Amino acid sequence: MKKRIMTLMKTVVFMCICTVIILLITAFIYYKFNISDSKIRAGVIITYFLSCFIGGFIYGGIKEKNKYLYGLLVGTAYFILVAIITIIIKGTALNINNDFLIALFTCSVGGMSGGMISK
Repeated sequence: MKKRIMTLMKTVVFMCICTVIILLITAFIYYKFNISDSKIRAGVIITYFLSCFIGGFIYGGIKEKNKYLYGLLVGTAYFILVAIITIIIKGTALNINNDFLIALFTCSVGGMSGGMISK
């Protein structure tokens, strides 16, 4: 059990590193081409999806069965970590609104998709 949790934590940390890299690339593109705010929001959603997809692919590849469930697990764990970090930075509780639900859905589906296609 302890080994599973450590593997999950390592995968989520790797996903966070992927997120930082993707966000840096996205920020550079937005800066260079002066992109509008609405497209920035789409870029963040795509970043969530790609990071969770990569994490689901990695974690699902480790598991033999129910890879989509493990991908869902890693995507949801990533979302929980992002939510906790947001609460710490803001210093207040999260508002459960459309953006919150979209992020939860994106992370979950991204992780599950990555888990489904892992070998």
